[in-house]
Amino acid sequence: MSAHTLAFDTLKFAKNLERYTFTTQQAEGLADELKIIIEENTASSSDIDELEKNLATKIEISAANTRAEIIKWVVGLLFAQSALIVSAIKFL
Repeated sequence: MSAHTLAFDTLKFAKNLERYTFTTQQAEGLADELKIIIEENTASSSDIDELEKNLATKIEISAANTRAEIIKWVVGLLFAQSALIVSAIKFL
């Protein structure tokens, strides 16, 4: 994932931890580490755009393959139907 800006107030988070008996050093360290974790695991808009393009491409490929498969079945059934009609006419 790419680096991007995230609105996470580490100072406010650290001050809140200090109210729960964390030392200033502990609170600031935890806030910094949490910010890193959030930034590394949060998708940016460019990440989402890239994913959207990849999914669109996969959908287009899948749709093309499905159309080709349907055409093969239709053509096959037309030949089978034609053979059946020719056979039925020969019996008459």
